Order: sequence, then C-alpha cells, then structure tokens
Amino acid sequence: IFLGPFYGGIIGALGHFFTALFSGFPLSFPLHVLISLLMMGTVQVFGVLYRKGQRVLAAAAGIILNGPLSLLVLSVVSSFIGLPFHGKWMFFSLVVPLSAASAVNVLGAILIRNLLLKRKLKERSL
Repeated sequence: IFLGPFYGGIIGALGHFFTALFSGFPLSFPLHVLISLLMMGTVQVFGVLYRKGQRVLAAAAGIILNGPLSLLVLSVVSSFIGLPFHGKWMFFSLVVPLSAASAVNVLGAILIRNLLLKRKLKERSL
C-alpha cells in the first residue's frame, strides 16, 4: 500500500517466487512463474483501486483475484502441464484455504497501514 501498485506488484511477484524457490518449486518452475505473475497483477489491481479511494472494492478484488480466480487459472494450466494434483481437485481442495489466506493478507495489510498512519499522526501531535 505504501509503495504503490508498481513496486507492490514487483514485491508480490518476488515474494512468491523466492518462497517457491526455497521450497523447491513443488508445483513446478513454470507454474510458480505463472503464480508470481498472477500475484503481481493482483497486487497491482489492488494498489490502483486502493489509491483511487475504492478501498472496499480493492479489498474484494485482492481477495477474489488472489484466491478463487488465480486458483482457477492455475487449476486449468496445471491440467495441461500434467501435474498429478490438478483440475477440479486442485481447485476445490484449495479454494477455501487460499481465499482465507488472501483475506488475512489483504485485511492485514490494510490494518497495518491504518495502525502505522494513526501512530504517525499521534507522533506529530506530540
């Protein structure tokens, strides 16, 4: 939120990529590259909407894009790659936990931003 959509998107992509790298790319290198790109796009859409003052829409978009929508794309692509865990099984087993994790991340980011701004305003008034 503080760095804006462009840099936030890069951080989102690199964050996923390095997590996957240190985990040994469990879903395959190409799929993790795709996940990183989807993460970048999600963070950028969130950032643009948030900066325009559409905070509720930004939160909803971040949760939906990073949860069910990205997972749907990955489920379809993983079927073509031939991963053993793909398609509808991948989608239905992961949609709830990934959507919940997305909600925690998005709402957590907004909460931390608000707490930091409140603290900064409090320090200025002293």
